[in-house]
Amino acid sequence: MRLFDGTVVVITGATGGIGGATAKLLAREGAKLVLGYRSGTDRAKEITKACEDLGAETLSRRVDVTDQEDVQEFIGESHKTFGRIDCLAAVHGFWSSDIWEKRMVDITEDEWGAVLDNDLKGTFHLCKSAVPYMVEQKKGSVVLMCSSPVFSGHDRGGLFSVAKSGVGALVKSLALEYKPYVRANAVAPGNVRTKWLDGLPSEERAQYEMESPLQRLIEPEEVATVIAFLASDFASAVNGQIVVVDGGTVMR
Repeated sequence: MRLFDGTVVVITGATGGIGGATAKLLAREGAKLVLGYRSGTDRAKEITKACEDLGAETLSRRVDVTDQEDVQEFIGESHKTFGRIDCLAAVHGFWSSDIWEKRMVDITEDEWGAVLDNDLKGTFHLCKSAVPYMVEQKKGSVVLMCSSPVFSGHDRGGLFSVAKSGVGALVKSLALEYKPYVRANAVAPGNVRTKWLDGLPSEERAQYEMESPLQRLIEPEEVATVIAFLASDFASAVNGQIVVVDGGTVMR
């Protein structure tokens, strides 16, 4: 028997590196998958086909997590299709290299709104819609996306850390408010390999690699394995936790 046989998992950010890696890992382990994405239709088709080739039943749909009504429709369609929702893996995230490079006092109102609306409010929208189904079932697991710099600090990307700090607080609130039926946890990745990081000049990319004692970037698949663990019954006693996956950067 595979780890997720018969389990219905909703994944947002499915076209991203971590989201795609998570989808394919859970497909191999027998999950029924709802793949939510905001952009990258061709990539969504690619991920969906890869999961179906691995034997997974899938529902793939565009969703704007900043729009509560769209999220409600997305989660409702997920439940109608599969009859239950066992896990929400909200691993979507907003990215802008320009905002990453900005100091806090230089951030505009629009930039503040873009990051907070996607990373924090969007995550709240998903939990608001999915958790009641889990309570009704008397079992469910929520895995959210935090960030290693929330704990280690960083001289860039402060706005992203603000948003992810809120996600960390949301995890603990969910774990306490919906006990004993719903477990809520988060992963906090460090410098994960992305097209942006791979596209940097070698000297600049090396600076990000050397931030970790492992002296390399974290692969999306390495984060996906932790998400799968937290979503599974192997983590049945893990609740309200934020698991850092950064190769030890937080020890700096």
